[in-house]
Amino acid sequence: MNDAVDAVNDEVTVAEDGSITLNLTGNDSAPDGGLKSPTSTAWR
Repeated sequence: MNDAVDAVNDEVTVAEDGSITLNLTGNDSAPDGGLKSPTSTAWR
């Protein structure tokens, strides 16, 4: 069965010209173990 993922909002603060590393799915869960992970995300 493909149950819905429990996706929790992610929030960060970063200084101008700064950078962060964030685990986008670290606080999410999938009842059936079907959680997917992004390979790359960039904001500019």
